[in-house]
Order: sequence, then C-alpha cells, then structure tokens
Amino acid sequence: MGVGDKSFIVRKAAARCLNAFASIGGLGLGAGELDNSASYCVKALENRVSSIRDAFATALGVVLALVQPKKGQANAKNYNGSLQKHLILPFTRASGPRSKDLRIGITLSWVFFLQGIRLKYMHPDSELQHYLVQIMDMLRA
Repeated sequence: MGVGDKSFIVRKAAARCLNAFASIGGLGLGAGELDNSASYCVKALENRVSSIRDAFATALGVVLALVQPKKGQANAKNYNGSLQKHLILPFTRASGPRSKDLRIGITLSWVFFLQGIRLKYMHPDSELQHYLVQIMDMLRA
C-alpha cells in the first residue's frame, strides 16, 4: 500500500483506491486486512498535507462502515472494539505537534462512517443515536 510512500501523489492515490475498494464492498478482504487498512489510515491522518489527511479520513470512515455488522449479529462486540481502536482511542490519546490534525481527521472519519452505515443498512437517523453517544463521550474525554 502506498500509505508510507514519500510521494504526495502516491499517498493520495492509495487513499482513493482504498476508499473505492471499500465502497464496492471490499471483495476478498478479510477482517485482518480491513483492520490493517484502518490502522494505516489512522497513521496517515497525521500527514501534514490536508488533502491527504482528508482522503485517508474518508477511506477510514468507509472501511469501518464496511465491516459494521447488521443489528443483532453476534460479532457486534468485536466491531465496537474496532471503533474504539481506530476512532476513539487515537482521538483521546492524540498528543504532539500533529495531534490537532489527527483529531480533525478522526472527526471527519466519523462523518464518513455515519454516511456509510446509513447508506449500507438504510438506517433511519433515529438509529444512529448510539453512535452520537460514542462521539460525544469521545469529544468530552
């Protein structure tokens, strides 16, 4: 994956490819690959270039929406761990010179995550309240 490439164009293209791949269902990707992709996206949110951060924030939100189980599935607990790992913990633990950029990127990822699950499962807005509580708790931390 071109996440760590020195070229601005390659990093941005990698984010767009990941976003497109996740948008069509991530065919052939297992849970491990999706988890690794989400981890790469979080790391890329610290990039100095805003267009790269935005591209990876979009990709992160779409990847996390892709792996969300339907309501009532047995692996819902594992998925909430994924939200914790890739969105909540990096936001609350952000420190250093790039922490503001990381937090902005994670907040943008939440937007694309919510859009993704709404489109994927056709959830009405009222069913997204569970995530609103998580977001508010994250922002208060």
